[in-house]
Amino acid sequence: MGNRIEAKGLVEELIAGYKLPEADVIDLFRDVPLDFPIFFRKRLPFLVNRFGMIGITLRGHVWLLEKTKTDNPIWLLGLIRHEAEHVRQQRLEPLLFYPRYLLYWLGNFLNPLPSTNLRDLRKRYARTHGAYRAIPYEIAAYGAGDHLKEILRQSWQK
Repeated sequence: MGNRIEAKGLVEELIAGYKLPEADVIDLFRDVPLDFPIFFRKRLPFLVNRFGMIGITLRGHVWLLEKTKTDNPIWLLGLIRHEAEHVRQQRLEPLLFYPRYLLYWLGNFLNPLPSTNLRDLRKRYARTHGAYRAIPYEIAAYGAGDHLKEILRQSWQK
């Protein structure tokens, strides 16, 4: 795998290289585009990797940390499916995706949580991460990626 690869080519490479059930994998990507580039880098745009992120989708391009190339192929396919969901979302709402994403996060973050002391860094991280995970776009993307991983784990074990 190079530092830049088309999503479809990477999915095909993983299917062939790990002898995954091709029909199952392709079916799990049927409702999202795979015509976008994936860039593998040591650092992600805006240095979001410093906040624990391993991938980011911006304007139909996906950046993943280099270390994800060596991870379990089912996990990597789940990550690609997650990011492909974001590409689909961004194409459906080209002007509204980013403002809505920010507003969802801000609304989630400002929603008062019981017994949250912002001086405690662990609670601040939990609140920030919780606000991120509650964004409807993220709920859909994590759901799609997790569904793919579960289906492939079951079919790979057969």
